[in-house]
Amino acid sequence: MISSSFRDVAIRTRLFLRALLGLAIVWPVPALAQESRAGASWVADFGDTMCSLSRSVGPEAATVFRLEWGAGAEVPGLLIGNPTWKQDLVQSEQPAVLILQPSGTRVAARAFPLSSPIRRARGVSLYQLDSGFLEALSSATGLIVEAGGRRLIEVALPQTAAAVKTLRSCNSSLMQAMGLDPAFMAMLRSRPKPVGGSVARWVSNGDYPSDALRRDASGTATVRLTIGIDGRVQDCTIAASSGDASLDRATCAIIQRRGRFEPAIGADGNPVAAPLVTSLRWFTAPR
Repeated sequence: MISSSFRDVAIRTRLFLRALLGLAIVWPVPALAQESRAGASWVADFGDTMCSLSRSVGPEAATVFRLEWGAGAEVPGLLIGNPTWKQDLVQSEQPAVLILQPSGTRVAARAFPLSSPIRRARGVSLYQLDSGFLEALSSATGLIVEAGGRRLIEVALPQTAAAVKTLRSCNSSLMQAMGLDPAFMAMLRSRPKPVGGSVARWVSNGDYPSDALRRDASGTATVRLTIGIDGRVQDCTIAASSGDASLDRATCAIIQRRGRFEPAIGADGNPVAAPLVTSLRWFTAPR
């Protein structure tokens, strides 16, 4: 199964945390190898907190193109990676542009290095994509990624219309399972967003619960929030437990105490209270 979004945030001491706006994958080498052998088709991986689709893409063997869509994310994230590459396609966070072929449609995104303490592949992670990304992708036959004034990679993407339709259907079902109303979420002009782009900005080493640290406990806590019109958290409930009560409590406590969000915007253009699903992954680095 997959673990949970967004970008990986590594705190370069003994402790590591990852926070997501939607939900990302622990991308092991065996999964890449299996997807590479599948080659000619999209591979679906629908979990309790994430919908994902992936397929092998050229020009190099073992390169995988993966879409990941968590219940709380407005659009999916995109990961392109290969376990044989020696370095990531970008070395730091930076603006990026996706160019869909053959239309030439340009989609703004943020690019991040793919590799992390919990990922073995190297490549690029792309998040904060424009809301029109899926619509443009559904008619695309290829995609170019550019960042820092250079072309990072170009891939061919057959059968994207069917892939996007499948991913949308999964995401709708996932939202309902998480207690979100797909019709209400579709009505919003924009969904709640963390100020600063990531809940990871509110977390530090000292936040790791001491009892959980002594037990070497780790896991991903997925929470369902209600964000008020003032951008503050009105309530926080555990949608999917990390498996450790201390980590679950700490996740809600941190987000409720420090969280500041841009409120959702309703159909009338005014702020409206709305739900948001997000996750925080807690883990300790190997000793």
